[in-house]
Order: sequence, then C-alpha cells, then structure tokens
Amino acid sequence: MNMIHIPILRHGVPYTSLDKIRVPHHRTRETFAEMSQVNGGIIRRELSDERQAGARTALARIPSDRLLEMASAAADHFLNDTLPLGDIEQSPDDYVEQLSATTGMPYVMARRNMTRIAGVMKEMRTVLRGLTRGLDLSLLDAGFG
Repeated sequence: MNMIHIPILRHGVPYTSLDKIRVPHHRTRETFAEMSQVNGGIIRRELSDERQAGARTALARIPSDRLLEMASAAADHFLNDTLPLGDIEQSPDDYVEQLSATTGMPYVMARRNMTRIAGVMKEMRTVLRGLTRGLDLSLLDAGFG
C-alpha cells in the first residue's frame, strides 16, 4: 500500500504542507500515514476577516434547510461510498481498516463508530432542534428573530 497523505483543506482546496506529522501503525510503529500541518501564522491568515468574508458570504447563500439535507446525504456517502482522501480514494472498508491500524480499535468497534458518526450527521435537524429547544431553524438564515 502506498503511503496515505492527508492534506489540509484551505477554503476547500487540498494543500500539502512541507510540515507533516507521521501517523504510526499501532502495532508495528512504522509510519502508516502522513498528515500535513500548518503553523499558527497560516491559521491566523486563513482566519483573517478579509479571507473569511468570502467564505461567510458563500455559506450564507445556502439556506440552513439545504445544509441539513447536505449533512444527511453526506452521512450516506460516508457509510456507503468510496470518497477522495488526498491523492487516493477511501472505501468504507478502507476507513475501518485504516482507523483500526492507527488506533488499535477492533474492526467491529470502528464500524460501530462509523455508524454513530453517520447517525449524528443524518439527524442534525433533530440535534439542532434539541439544542435550541425547538427554535425555528429558519432564524439561522435570517440571523435574528
């Protein structure tokens, strides 16, 4: 298997940093994957008001109802589809194997964890309804109410 590299996403664009951390296999301690990292200066620049304004505007154009639908659809993709991971693709079975390899978590628990994550994503509307005590979620689009 080729080395897995997980890039940083900078405004949705994959970025391979010169600064990387190595993720070892839990049993062999050999490098299993690499993750790009950024320093505080890059984070400050990415979080500056000028850089965030465009992202906020783009996100504000999407109604909260649509965002919740997207989260629900993403849950199905996470559980069932092969998805991009840096320069490679990762199937649900790959995810379970790789999670187990880096954490030592048994496959059955990794699969159960995957199902829990997808369940939360699928039920974000219910989660938000509970956290806001039934607040009309259209207020999130208006910003006041």
